[in-house]
Amino acid sequence: MPQATDNQFKGSKPGRRKFRLGSLVLLPLLLLLVFISAAFTTNLIPSGSMEPTLTPGDEIAVERVWAAYPFGSMPARGDVITFHLTPSRQIQDDVNNGVQVSSALSASKGVPQSLHPILLIKRVIGLPGDKVQLIGNTVYINGRPMPQFYQTIPTHQSPLLFPYAVQTPITVPAGRIFVLGDNRDNSDDGRFWGTLARNQIVGRYLFVLTHRRIPGASQSTSDPTQ
Repeated sequence: MPQATDNQFKGSKPGRRKFRLGSLVLLPLLLLLVFISAAFTTNLIPSGSMEPTLTPGDEIAVERVWAAYPFGSMPARGDVITFHLTPSRQIQDDVNNGVQVSSALSASKGVPQSLHPILLIKRVIGLPGDKVQLIGNTVYINGRPMPQFYQTIPTHQSPLLFPYAVQTPITVPAGRIFVLGDNRDNSDDGRFWGTLARNQIVGRYLFVLTHRRIPGASQSTSDPTQ
């Protein structure tokens, strides 16, 4: 039987060292790729509810909630978030939390009654304990105008259409937030269904990746992101 020589054993050591070195380099890259794929996703904006910040056809990068707000932390005021919403459940949750609802609730045609969760994207306006009210296009937090670093489209609708935070202030309960669309004239947001639970947040908007053409999309299209 042929015998291995010392040179053969010696020649294999550099190969093993290269393999170990390659593993040390590739493992962090692999872990980084796994983290990126788990922590980030994309969404397509089909409606004009966040105009002028986001327009129909924008494909956006979204950081998942566990990475954006670790250990159950709350979003910051002004963050743009995606979230799951069951409109009819939101109203009952607010009633259970003692949130004041205006008489427009029963009369408003804008209050959605869907029992199925939908995915929406809005901007965080009110945090737990905040007293929020919209007067015209100005948001008041605890009686003071909220500094606004972004553009909005003002609403021309009657204040009587909005059950929450317009006719009277709304106090945001613990563990919940109040959100609005930047297009105040065309947005299914907290003015219609009240506050949102922290555990309904899906992710935080980061930036626009690209813009796609959506056949038939317009500023008056429906609200959910897909």
